[in-house]
Amino acid sequence: MHHRFGLPLLRAGDYTTVVEVQPCSRLVLCARARPYGEVNVEITLDTVPPGTLITISELPLAGPALRLPRVGRAIQRRRNQRSADSLAWLAMQAAPTDSDRLR
Repeated sequence: MHHRFGLPLLRAGDYTTVVEVQPCSRLVLCARARPYGEVNVEITLDTVPPGTLITISELPLAGPALRLPRVGRAIQRRRNQRSADSLAWLAMQAAPTDSDRLR
């Protein structure tokens, strides 16, 4: 999957590849962001009534995040929160409504 990242004037593109899949529970990705680095991203889904808990964790493999872990974690936290919010929004769009259940 091709992706773009960075600030508007410093935008770059690269590729993310799937490393491992456990359907409906876990996805591991390798996200490349040359020249900035590379990270393994693990997304897990756990059933927690009344919904699903999404956990996103990143492990830097190369680049500045290895040398500046505190800065890297701050950036990751914000990016991962935005990703989780987007996933939640998509799930809510796909969730059946009460009127759908009555049909």
